[in-house]
Amino acid sequence: MPNIVCSTRTGREEARSQKAQYRGVYNLYMKAMGVVPVRLDDEDLKRIDLLVKHQAFRSRNEAIKKMIKTMLSESTSDDQDVDKLVESLLKLKKAGKEPLVLRLKQTSTELVASGRDHWPT
Repeated sequence: MPNIVCSTRTGREEARSQKAQYRGVYNLYMKAMGVVPVRLDDEDLKRIDLLVKHQAFRSRNEAIKKMIKTMLSESTSDDQDVDKLVESLLKLKKAGKEPLVLRLKQTSTELVASGRDHWPT
């Protein structure tokens, strides 16, 4: 004899259960985001609207968010490179190796002083 499963859930309870499941999946894949009000001049808004109109972005929000992310990633990548270099130099120093040796014809004071003559004041 086949197993028969009888559900006692009402339609409303089933809908709540599905909503909870969807909410869980949404929260799993979506990052929490804050809201930042921004004022832009008309010229910038026209340029953003033009990008949206030509379907480069679906909305102003998407366009602005992408532009900000691009600028942030470009500016932080330089800092990350310097951080990696400093970490490497510190590891060499801890290992007892001289990480960086500069052999200059002048002392650093003389070098800086000679550079001052080349810049307009």
